Amino acid sequence: YSGLRNTIPPSSLLRARSPVPPLPEQRAIVRFLDRADRRIRRHISATKRQIALLKEYRTRLIADVVTGKLDVREASGDPAVTSFSP
Repeated sequence: YSGLRNTIPPSSLLRARSPVPPLPEQRAIVRFLDRADRRIRRHISATKRQIALLKEYRTRLIADVVTGKLDVREASGDPAVTSFSP
């Protein structure tokens, strides 16, 4: 590997100047990113909760079908399926 680490001496990097926004702008950027981060985390939490509820529903649905509490032919609402009798 011969990246920048091996081609640019550390002393050059330490002397390099980089633009920095004024402090009020830095604070505005931090506020914006904090709000965005909170929104994203809320959406992630809500999505995880929905996934958990759907998994519970799926488990319950399978259990109801297996135990006969739910007849999938009736639940389908499709007349072609409900009129079918084995």
